[in-house]
Amino acid sequence: MAQALFALIPLFVNLLSFLVHAKIRPYNSLDIATEPSYHSWKEIAEWDYLLFVQRWPPSVCADEDDQTLQHIHPAKRNSRKLPRDGVKCAIPPVVSRNTWVMHGVWPTKNGTEGPVNCQKNATFIIKPLDPILDDLRAFWPNLEADTAEDSFWKHEWLKHGTCAQSLPSLSGEYNYFNMALHIRNSKYNLYQALADKGIVPSTTKHSSHADFVQALKETYGKSVQVWCAYSKATKLHYITEIRICLTKDFQMMDCPFSPSNLSYSQTSPCPKRIPLQYAPSNDTRTFIE
Repeated sequence: MAQALFALIPLFVNLLSFLVHAKIRPYNSLDIATEPSYHSWKEIAEWDYLLFVQRWPPSVCADEDDQTLQHIHPAKRNSRKLPRDGVKCAIPPVVSRNTWVMHGVWPTKNGTEGPVNCQKNATFIIKPLDPILDDLRAFWPNLEADTAEDSFWKHEWLKHGTCAQSLPSLSGEYNYFNMALHIRNSKYNLYQALADKGIVPSTTKHSSHADFVQALKETYGKSVQVWCAYSKATKLHYITEIRICLTKDFQMMDCPFSPSNLSYSQTSPCPKRIPLQYAPSNDTRTFIE
């Protein structure tokens, strides 16, 4: 018996040494952070690439008399119209009629959505954006006329920007929005890229999903995602968004396959074999007076 106990002594010595070096302490509520530090939520925000999303305002605000415009998510065919129920959609006059505008820059993991809302107690501070407010109004406008001008920027920052901060070059409101504007204005003029391939807004000439994808692939060398909304009134599928995929060093990459049940917004992937409506922007009813 004594020999057995003697043999256990080294085990107890090793265990005691482990506890001392590991600094294991009894549970104490003070050990629980009341607010996540930068590093703690930064480490949680794991993602693989950025969805760089631009939208076409005339389709987003397609004829306000059309109460049936909705996305065609397979599991939610009776979902909401754009932009949100009960909210007036209007294009500010500062936005050029031939301008694809920013929707967002969304950190994304392969095969899933998000991450989103990575800093639960985050706030949105608009002051750092003062130097770029004019560009934000022109290229990243809020199309919900009944809401505060900065409400859309606040939404995008809290939902996606807080996750993008795990990339130092996108850390903080100014870096996040300014980098997006720089990339858009220096590389991705979608209207011009499509027009150069003969695809322009029209009520009579329709293009296919393949036409849009091929035109942009010929221009940029990579595949994109094209998203639509469907109108029961006109029986047309309106092209609303083009999503470009970027690496963490902001190089364009082929967009990974997106399962049909993934949707950050109220649009869905466009049908492959049905002509798409690239809505012209000559309906002044969609513009703020």
